[in-house]
Amino acid sequence: MADFIALQSCRFDKDYQRGDTIPADVILASRERSLIRNRIIAPAGAVVERTAAETTDDGMNIPITNKNGTVTIRVTTDDVQTVMKILQENAEAAIEEIAAIEREDVLIMIDKLETRKTVTAAIVSRVEQIAPNDVGKVQQGDGQE
Repeated sequence: MADFIALQSCRFDKDYQRGDTIPADVILASRERSLIRNRIIAPAGAVVERTAAETTDDGMNIPITNKNGTVTIRVTTDDVQTVMKILQENAEAAIEEIAAIEREDVLIMIDKLETRKTVTAAIVSRVEQIAPNDVGKVQQGDGQE
């Protein structure tokens, strides 16, 4: 069995992002054809034509209002998937994921939707690391536990 390539973010034995190699043994043979047809995965080495939506996902602007005013962030489909994944995780797992995020706009979006104080504190800490002058764009721990 040949390996596969993730065409979008997905989860099998672990999380895979677009372009990651997925070992063949983690894909159920009974689901393989459906996953390929729905453009979740492709056989490794296959030439895959991208749809118009996939080639033009340059993101969308989202106005975010907090106590310091309104800031417009730009997020992609992958960014939104990352945000949704983190919001569904327990606090400990969410904090680990936040520590690896490099895009400030993703952190701002999570912060606006997040209510757990421990997670919002981790967001503020991460923003301080990657963009110390922009800490005012996040709520700075306004969440609830």
